[in-house]
Amino acid sequence: MSGVWKQLGRLLSIRFAAIGLTFLQTLVMTRLIGRETFGSLSFALSVSALAVLVLSIGLDQLMMRDVARSGLEGFARSGRWLALRRLIGRWQVPLVLGLAVGFGALFLGSGLGGGYGLALAGVALALPLVLGRKYVESVALGAKLVGRSILGSQIAYPVLMILGTLAIWGLGVVDLRNVMLVYGLAIGSSLLVSILLIWPVLQRLARQTPRDGSSEGEIPGAAELLRSGWHFSLISLGFVLGQHMDVLLTGVFAGPDQVALVRVASRVAEMAGLVRAIVILQYKPQLAEAFGRGDLERVRKITRLMVAIFVVTGLPITLGLWIWPREAMSVFGAAFAEGAWAMRIYVLGVLFVLLAGPCNSVLSMIGEERWAARAVWMALAVNLGLDLLLIPAYGALGCAIANACSMLVIAGVSVAVAWRKHRVNTTITCWLNGGSR
Repeated sequence: MSGVWKQLGRLLSIRFAAIGLTFLQTLVMTRLIGRETFGSLSFALSVSALAVLVLSIGLDQLMMRDVARSGLEGFARSGRWLALRRLIGRWQVPLVLGLAVGFGALFLGSGLGGGYGLALAGVALALPLVLGRKYVESVALGAKLVGRSILGSQIAYPVLMILGTLAIWGLGVVDLRNVMLVYGLAIGSSLLVSILLIWPVLQRLARQTPRDGSSEGEIPGAAELLRSGWHFSLISLGFVLGQHMDVLLTGVFAGPDQVALVRVASRVAEMAGLVRAIVILQYKPQLAEAFGRGDLERVRKITRLMVAIFVVTGLPITLGLWIWPREAMSVFGAAFAEGAWAMRIYVLGVLFVLLAGPCNSVLSMIGEERWAARAVWMALAVNLGLDLLLIPAYGALGCAIANACSMLVIAGVSVAVAWRKHRVNTTITCWLNGGSR
């Protein structure tokens, strides 16, 4: 167990450093480039995040799972790697390059996008680099180099953005064009950092890949890969949409003051699940590897460990936030104390997820990504319906209730499927029965 905490400690230090750098990046950019320019960049980055999720078609997540299941050498010789190379090289790369150049030229030359046109052109042209970084980091994660898998995007990128912003500010050339130039250089350089961090792994993958186009095992069709990858993409897309939907609908139906309460209350509540994200990042490849070997008992053992860490690290924070909600919210200003009950409800949703364990992640790593995606989108539908019903009447509190109900749905569906199809108990009750009943 001491080894587990040592590994998680290293990941937590990287994660906290990433959070600090992201905050510093935001602070530096808002102070030095101005609100309007920063707003244009932020809008374009949100569009880029959604575009990357769609264009990746989840193939990066599929690759991560396959590398973890088969090991690097086994994956390199497999029919799945041959099929993935063909699909990515023949279809995805030309498509992404064509769309990047086409939309980049369109935004630059036609005035499409209005005041956001230049920023949208910049992120469009950088899409191939962002997607390339996702693939490199997926190989690192599949090879269980979890810390290295996030250094490029979460450490190198914000550092480069900070340095670039300071440079153009010092030269007195702060405008949107130069900010987008800084962004492009930061993305390209962070991709290079990601490659260098796992260069020996990439070399091993290249050496083990048969040069004559042969492979071991069945070669899946493109339709099978796309179907499986698309389910991974839907999972990520559902989570991203869910994060933004509450804020947007609260802004439409309740006004900016309630939006502020929603934003702060949800962020405070997320503190209870901070370690959960690190644990999932650490153990997802191990779940995929165990299932790939047909070792369901190992899957159950990893799940029990994850649940224990979730509860041990998250429950004290959850209780503290529930007992002292006004004090926690007042840290952001006396006016935010009004959102104490909204934050409590958000915390309740986080508690549901902690007690349900890594249910959705387990599904996606044991071949049930279709059900994992369904659970996310069912929860999103519930969230949307309750948002439309409750926000006009109750504002931030109604939004929090909708979110907590959606968390209950995603947890309930995922737990039920994991148990019904594989007899894997992902909840806290697994400690009562060994995880198999």
